[in-house]
Amino acid sequence: MLPNAALTEAVKLAVTAAPSGLRVGLSGETLLLDAAQTPAGHYTVTVTGTAAGLSRQATLQVSVSAPAQVSGVTLTASRLSLTAGENLDLQATVQGSGAYQPGVTWEVRGDTPALSAQLTSRTDGSAALSVPASAPGGTLTVTARSVHDPSRLAQLQITVQVPVAPPPTAPAPSVPSGYVWYPGSDRAASADELEILRLTNEARARGATCGTVPQAPAPALRWNDQLAHAARNHALDLGKRRYFDHTTPEGVKFSDRITGAGYVWRTAGENIAAGQPSPAAVVDAWLRSPGHCTNLMNPAFTEMGVGGVRVDGSPYGLYWGQNFGTPR
Repeated sequence: MLPNAALTEAVKLAVTAAPSGLRVGLSGETLLLDAAQTPAGHYTVTVTGTAAGLSRQATLQVSVSAPAQVSGVTLTASRLSLTAGENLDLQATVQGSGAYQPGVTWEVRGDTPALSAQLTSRTDGSAALSVPASAPGGTLTVTARSVHDPSRLAQLQITVQVPVAPPPTAPAPSVPSGYVWYPGSDRAASADELEILRLTNEARARGATCGTVPQAPAPALRWNDQLAHAARNHALDLGKRRYFDHTTPEGVKFSDRITGAGYVWRTAGENIAAGQPSPAAVVDAWLRSPGHCTNLMNPAFTEMGVGGVRVDGSPYGLYWGQNFGTPR
């Protein structure tokens, strides 16, 4: 403010700010503002000039913004592990106040030189992490760093797993040419089949007389799926091809069948039956037959598998097979 040319007295200047908090001052005719410690808000600065009993004022509106400041960065991932060859999504969020830059820069580092990955950033603060299919297993450290304040960052560790190769397919059981392995003959044991195991072990526990020969109690048998597969398949074959014998029309013996089912044995035996309506009936029939009873009570056997099947349109309807073995 310049002195009025008609006045001979110097003009005195004063400056105030409201509300309080904004530091103001004068240096000659220069207005000084200091907002370093000033809360954000709107302030009215008033400059008053007085001379020769006269007073005039001028006002200035000042807006003070909060200083741009980043308080932290958060980083999340769609999951914390992936298999080599897969992708996952990352999301970074910057927290702060004032007019700070919200963006981040991305970094990724493997725990070994051989482990690498690619980060593709997006404008919304997210990124896609891609790991080559040839990458080894290990740990990736992903860093999201504030563009405004690089000292503010967040990190995540991502586990990279090597794809597990599927187990090799087991070869189909092999037996002499002409023998058929029926679909489903390798299914899980049925309740009736397991009941035959229970009844057999019950008979072994109490002992039996096979024909005229007493048989001492024998140890319980364990279930074996391979023996059951061979027994079940032979029971199906008996019904479907309408014969009843331990040896197939092509000459395949029970020992061929259990070997073909993958059972490696030291000693083995087989019982078959047809037409009995229940597990109790078929076990009773075997116990009444000296040869079958001797197999059932043989203490040399440690494992057993049973096949019980219904074959519609067959001569007997229900067919049963019981294979015994001791693994080599």
